Amino acid sequence: MSAYFPWLSAVGLGAFASTNEEILYRVLMLGLTKSVVRRFWLANLVQAAAWGFMHSTYPQQPCYARGLELTIEGIFDGWLLSRFGLLTCIVSHYAFDAFDCVIPLFTAPSSLKLSSIFPFLPILACIAYSFVLHQKTKFEDESLLNKIITPAPGAVYSKVEAIAAQAKSTYIALSPKLRKALICFSVIGIAIFFTIGDKPYSIAIKNKPLRINREEAIKTAQKYLLDQSINIKDYKIATSIASPIESDLEGLQYVYEQKGLKETKKLIDEIEQSFLWSVRFVKPLTSSEYCCWLTENGGIGSLQIKRGEDESGANLNKHDAQQIAETFIKTYRPQYQPFQLKDISQTKRKNRTDYHLTFMVPRYKVGDAEFIVSIDTIGDVPANVSHGWDVPDDWKWQRTKLNKRQEIGSMVRNIFFTLVFLAFALWILLLFKADKIRWRFAIYAAILVCIGSLINWLNELTGLFNSYDTTVPLNTFLIMSVVGLVLSLVFLWGGTTFILAIILAGNNDTLKERLKEMFSTFIAVPQNKALSQMHWDFWLDAIILACSLETIGWLLEICTDFMARALKHEVNLSDYGQYLPSVVSTFSGPLAVGIKLAETVLSGILLVGLGVAICNRLRLTNYWRFCGLIILGYILFGLDYRYWQDFLAGGITTVIMSTLCWFSVVYIYNRNILSVFVQFWISITFEIAWESWKLGWPTFSRELIACCVFLLYPFIYLIYLYYLSHKSSAPQKLSG
Repeated sequence: MSAYFPWLSAVGLGAFASTNEEILYRVLMLGLTKSVVRRFWLANLVQAAAWGFMHSTYPQQPCYARGLELTIEGIFDGWLLSRFGLLTCIVSHYAFDAFDCVIPLFTAPSSLKLSSIFPFLPILACIAYSFVLHQKTKFEDESLLNKIITPAPGAVYSKVEAIAAQAKSTYIALSPKLRKALICFSVIGIAIFFTIGDKPYSIAIKNKPLRINREEAIKTAQKYLLDQSINIKDYKIATSIASPIESDLEGLQYVYEQKGLKETKKLIDEIEQSFLWSVRFVKPLTSSEYCCWLTENGGIGSLQIKRGEDESGANLNKHDAQQIAETFIKTYRPQYQPFQLKDISQTKRKNRTDYHLTFMVPRYKVGDAEFIVSIDTIGDVPANVSHGWDVPDDWKWQRTKLNKRQEIGSMVRNIFFTLVFLAFALWILLLFKADKIRWRFAIYAAILVCIGSLINWLNELTGLFNSYDTTVPLNTFLIMSVVGLVLSLVFLWGGTTFILAIILAGNNDTLKERLKEMFSTFIAVPQNKALSQMHWDFWLDAIILACSLETIGWLLEICTDFMARALKHEVNLSDYGQYLPSVVSTFSGPLAVGIKLAETVLSGILLVGLGVAICNRLRLTNYWRFCGLIILGYILFGLDYRYWQDFLAGGITTVIMSTLCWFSVVYIYNRNILSVFVQFWISITFEIAWESWKLGWPTFSRELIACCVFLLYPFIYLIYLYYLSHKSSAPQKLSG
């Protein structure tokens, strides 16, 4: 209502929701489900239920009411699609959503009330055009139905042709000299990596490993709450891990500009922790909730408290509240000393008195930015501790305002995204029209992905109540969590199926033959000497090439870090520690390692496959075309950089990494496609193992052992193939 043209929101929402939801549910999901269950009405019920309960994520009583009523509407829309086509569904959906959006305009002033008709003008125009066209051409009613459409000749995929198309290929192994050279290169590169360290010019805390596990964190939090005379009986518990270094990015950037990288890293190491355990206590339909933040060693970092206005507590004066706050800081945050009181404010509740206090830490002052520590006293309990630099307003203004280059860049990017979306949609349409889409393998592969995601969800139930709103009944929350899980699995299944099918259809037959060749090497055949030797060579070369590529990637990261220190003006936060939080805050860390490994490898492979398919479509057959497109895309996205040095550093990094990707796909993956799987496998497993060792040893030794086992799997299988190939080549003794 506050916009100049409020009816435009009805047009935008109606067009977006109708096209996206109808294509996703009525076309893709209905079609994919029907290909599995072979029954239209069963598939129609599944898509309708998924669509209906997707709209029921808000509180309601009963919690399934909205889902059920929209499921009925979804069944009707599915029937409309099967009888009249997609356009009918989109128009009806658009009309419904647009009408809901313009309802507030009915009570607005006359000028705005009249504009409520504007969203429906396209529909009225289509109706008028259809009426005129019908009068001129006199279409038969039966000709408008979908049943008159007959499949194109040859649309049925022949399994006989598929079997006949399988070509038996022979693998040409790397020469012994090249193998030795690549092995030596990998060993030297790994030695350099361990000597210099990873990403030395990025800001990250690497010298404060986690010393407590989840069970110890829960016990410590419970003991602290009991010491504060807080009753947590019947409270639900949820745990998670977070890195506090990203909580004050604005202040970190200011410090980086004033002090430089070395001093900034020194300050961060003194002030921040690598990780904080979050232990949240909630009780259904109870206003009081508590969240205890614990440091790496199990110390109390802060206690977040939410209490109702009428909850009872102590009525302290300002002096006593200040004493409690200062005692907490001196006991649990000694790095803040010495500090000075800056301000104290009082909030009088019905049955208690709360205070908010801020302190200054002079030795952490940088430029004109004071280092501020905030703490509350809820009654007589110290809580809600936070810190950060109070950067000058002028500096904030200079960073937030946009220049003309950034404004133009935003407009150009929107146009570019629109063109890319239309081109991508046209490409997919052409694949469907050419009858190149094959669903069976994609569907089964997506089912496996969904099973892994379900197992991961169950393993991460330790943090289920992190998203719980205590005003919602527990049963409603649990039902909605299950509904959200089902919807996410449906989206995951549909999206994975669609993307995988598009990737397989968009790539040429050579890639498919190489995939068949690769999968055949997972099955050892000890009776066949030549085949066993080929499997051995295939796996050995894949491991050598993967290790070499990973070594090149590490060395290039070190080089780009050197360049970043010399050129970049923006603070560079490391992604160090990105895997450990999702691994250790679970029921089973080793299981989480395996699932995270499978997810990351699959997503990386899908990304590579999609990139290859798009390159094939765009005829990017040589390096210069490919690099030119990458540079063009980077220029469009790089217009947001505030400093030309950051733009230059990012451009050089992009060109280097794109060159590595091109070299990998054209010369490595094309020769031995198994190397892409092995490279992703080794890369992700090594990163998780490295984080578990540097940030979690010995507390999370099981996770590190699991990583080592996963990391050694390709090498163990290689040894097994070596044994089979030599066993099959040994002379057989004649009996009798």
